[in-house]
Amino acid sequence: METRPITARSFEDDYHIDDDEYGRAYKDHLSGYREWSELGHADEWLIFPEDISPHVSIDETCLSTGEVYTIASNMDAHGRKGCLIAAAMYDREDEILNYFVNRSTNASAESLNAKIKHFRAQLRGIIDRKFFLFRLMKIYA
Repeated sequence: METRPITARSFEDDYHIDDDEYGRAYKDHLSGYREWSELGHADEWLIFPEDISPHVSIDETCLSTGEVYTIASNMDAHGRKGCLIAAAMYDREDEILNYFVNRSTNASAESLNAKIKHFRAQLRGIIDRKFFLFRLMKIYA
């Protein structure tokens, strides 16, 4: 769960454990979420300056209840660890722009956007936005 976008429910069949109990234990004790230094502002913005490269793409994604996040990603990381540079929440979609940087398209941002949407679908909705962003950070930043 630390490096792959899987849910606690995926362990239920293989390991015969209670998925809800394991999910709570992971969130509260195993993941380090409660001690996360960016927990206070995670639902508004996140930034990982160590992942910045000359090739950056920017796109937007909608998590669950209409919150729109602008995601900046490192194109050199090709959607793997180190590709998430920043995430910022916006209330209005008209403020969000698509960019072309270094004559590149948003194709890599769309790839990360698709991974985020797939991960969100596995969770069957997002209850705790900060914990969802924490998991994204652990997997992609």
